[in-house]
Amino acid sequence: MASLNDYKLVDIKSKKYFDLLASSRGIKNVLDKQKCRMGFYLFILENYTGVTDVDELVEFITDTDFNRFLFDEKVDDCGIDAVYIEEETKVIKLFNFK
Repeated sequence: MASLNDYKLVDIKSKKYFDLLASSRGIKNVLDKQKCRMGFYLFILENYTGVTDVDELVEFITDTDFNRFLFDEKVDDCGIDAVYIEEETKVIKLFNFK
């Protein structure tokens, strides 16, 4: 079972991932809640896929809110927040974050 400290650790790590994204994209003046939410995508995807390049991780994310925030694109994600294709095994992984 997850403890309060586990949630705090995920919050801290998510914000750090957002900071990496913000520094590479020149993003400023974002609320902590938004930082945590946007960084969470990157945190989970890196840990699941093993991909460490933030710009490459961003390419996997199809979430409507994420893409509106980052690219000002209004695309319907149809409930799929990220897509990762394992090239070697030809397996497609779909992510839905709640």
